[in-house]
Amino acid sequence: MAFICITPSMESFSKLEKKSQDSVCITQPIVQITADSHENIWLIVESQGVFYFDNDKQALFHYPVPDAHALSSICVDQQNTVWLGYKGKGLYYTNDTFRTLQLFTTKDGKNLFATDHIFKILPEQHNTLYTGSAKGGLKSINIVNQTVTDLLADPQTESIFVRTIYPINKDVLWIGTERGVYTYDKTRKKAGILLTIPVTTIHYRIMPFTPSAKIRKEASG
Repeated sequence: MAFICITPSMESFSKLEKKSQDSVCITQPIVQITADSHENIWLIVESQGVFYFDNDKQALFHYPVPDAHALSSICVDQQNTVWLGYKGKGLYYTNDTFRTLQLFTTKDGKNLFATDHIFKILPEQHNTLYTGSAKGGLKSINIVNQTVTDLLADPQTESIFVRTIYPINKDVLWIGTERGVYTYDKTRKKAGILLTIPVTTIHYRIMPFTPSAKIRKEASG
């Protein structure tokens, strides 16, 4: 396995072959990549934990974390707090460079993601995080007062399975789900449907890709 750096202006590729401060190389599948406000790169790597690439120092740092095999998502918020999503464990955070790793709970002490799979964490302004997960759908989390709002729920069943979230502009999120592409207008606080895909017609995965995931030709047209 490798981390490949792409420089579009030079049309070049380079392989990150550095060892971390504890002499560890990335050897397992990379689950997710994100960046902080200083344009440094953060990676979660299956079974190995968290890696951080400092662009100024051109140095790689490694942070082993508990249950690294279950890591599924990562983000860094505006206060440089690192957030980690797990499969079947919860949402965790650290603001002291992984000296401690704390479980996020609601105001009444609940771990909302204890049996969930968090695929995406998106940091926002005003102390807000958006999460996309298998059972929890799309949620807005106020990390100061520890309140959680469900933004994409099917009133007849349960929250819609969310795999990825993308801010198309400052007001609107695009949400990739098992049912298709949804939108959420943050200003109007309203969800909409952009594209629906019959569940029986298409099965897709964002990352990691599994052999059972397949896209049938008839789904595309």
